[in-house]
Amino acid sequence: MATWDAIIDRVCIYYGSQTGNAEEIASQLYGELFDGTDSSIHVTCEKMNSISIDSVATLWNNASTLVVITCSTTGNGDFPDNAEKFWRNIKKRTIANDLLHNTRFALLGLGDTNYDKFCNAGKRLHKRMIELGASSVLPITCADEATGLEEVVEPWMNTIVEKISIP
Repeated sequence: MATWDAIIDRVCIYYGSQTGNAEEIASQLYGELFDGTDSSIHVTCEKMNSISIDSVATLWNNASTLVVITCSTTGNGDFPDNAEKFWRNIKKRTIANDLLHNTRFALLGLGDTNYDKFCNAGKRLHKRMIELGASSVLPITCADEATGLEEVVEPWMNTIVEKISIP
């Protein structure tokens, strides 16, 4: 697991959302970071399909960048429509194993324990990012729609905001 020791001057927030929950969480985190951080920190928020693999290699591979992902699972373990293209590209086995060698990230998976493959999209994405050399600054966090997302989402967001915010 990566540490929070390096200076963070860019936070890239991405979401994969079918019903809007992951997008709402990403937008809320964006608002908290944008309003609560030093103005020298650049914060962006966009859907996962908006970034290409070529951009990932240049934008994410920077020790001062933190990538934050909120990704829901739809159906029985599938990626949401606005994350499917990104997933198809990043799971290709032709990608260099060190593509994300200098990437630090945090990932929140959203799911429903009423389905067999709880938070499957988030778990698969987390595993693939590790395989490509990325380092997670937090353990993967999974929130359950069936029991209420708030109990898991709020502490996860608070940790990120606290770690990034300038005193």
